[in-house]
Amino acid sequence: RAIVVKIQGYFDAWQALLLKPDIFFKISWLCRKYEKSVEELKEEMEILVEKKRNRISVAEKLEDSMDFTTELILAEKRGDLTRENVNQCVLEMLIAAPDTMSVSVFFMLFLIAKHPLVEEAIMKEIQTVVGERDIRIDDMQKLKVVESFIYESMRYQPVVDLVMRKALEDDVIDGYPVKKGTNIILNIGRMHRLEFFPKPNEFTLENFARNVPYRYFQPFGFGPRACAGKYIAMVMMKVTLVTLLRSFHVQTLQGRCVEKMQKKNDLSLHPDETSDLLGMIFIPRNSDKCLDH
Repeated sequence: RAIVVKIQGYFDAWQALLLKPDIFFKISWLCRKYEKSVEELKEEMEILVEKKRNRISVAEKLEDSMDFTTELILAEKRGDLTRENVNQCVLEMLIAAPDTMSVSVFFMLFLIAKHPLVEEAIMKEIQTVVGERDIRIDDMQKLKVVESFIYESMRYQPVVDLVMRKALEDDVIDGYPVKKGTNIILNIGRMHRLEFFPKPNEFTLENFARNVPYRYFQPFGFGPRACAGKYIAMVMMKVTLVTLLRSFHVQTLQGRCVEKMQKKNDLSLHPDETSDLLGMIFIPRNSDKCLDH
């Protein structure tokens, strides 16, 4: 619980950094709480990574401790990374993927519940590709309907709909002069509703019935600062959806849907957890039992 609160404070600090004017950060008493939030989470990461270093140092077999953080620490020992690099990488993995991916899957389940024909198409593909066995990595490229569903969900109900970049030099964009250092906010959520797609304001797999040029669909951002975890995120979402949907049929309570859901936007869009419209029911397939969530 404590680290979750610190992560939220870190998000609040970043939102202030991106959206508030530069003059705000010249007034120390205004920005002090944001500086404190950033430092507190960084200190927490330092403690967690140090504990990992200690476990590695006493491990009898290094291969038993191999994971993402261990790889980073070994890279530091080789001189490929600094101690600060290691801590920052662990921090970014901790705060970036779990929040956005879990909210994305949450929205997807609501959309599945509202669109039974889409669920039927997905279940048919799951049965054809995976069957009754465990899902494997070589199934990923074959799950085309699941992939189209994920893409359409991220297009229709994005979790990250705004991307910010900073101009590295003076430029002109569509006739507008842009000074070096200007923060540019790109509304990719609106772009996904305006261009290319045959039914931009509807949720339908028809929107991905043909290949969509990259410039028209950018749910993970773009360029050298695009989401570094986009490929593993797609794998994790496919595995999560296949695992859930072949075991459970999802229902929401009457009248509850993504469109009516109250949401907050703190760098990423997420449901208002104080709302009473977030409940869903998981009905085990081939069973009369149900699970409320």
